[in-house]
Amino acid sequence: MDAGLGYTVNLLDDRVDVWPSVERLLPRRVSGAQVAIGLIGWKCADHDEVAELKALRDQHRGPLVALIERLPAARGARVLAARLEGTVLINRMEQTLLPTLDAVASGQCVVPYSVRQVVDRPPLSPRE
Repeated sequence: MDAGLGYTVNLLDDRVDVWPSVERLLPRRVSGAQVAIGLIGWKCADHDEVAELKALRDQHRGPLVALIERLPAARGARVLAARLEGTVLINRMEQTLLPTLDAVASGQCVVPYSVRQVVDRPPLSPRE
């Protein structure tokens, strides 16, 4: 489906049945899209979901954006931050999906603050 200015959005994996909600938020089709963004609907970037990432990359050469149902554990947050071009929390999708897609289409990476907090653990204290 074409969306916005110069990108298309393709559903690659939808384990949380988010696609109908995504379709309602996307703008009307625009011809001449230059970037194909792959969308992934995941619960929380758990081990099984992350294990599919290589196959998804093989299937789709463009940028990937994950829509996640809940915050991931530290390993999942690191994968989202390091191996995907964008992440959107489903409960904030109406406010953040289109800005994330616009940023990713222009070559930027988007990591929500709450996911970044999981990745950015405080340093150990001298006692630890």
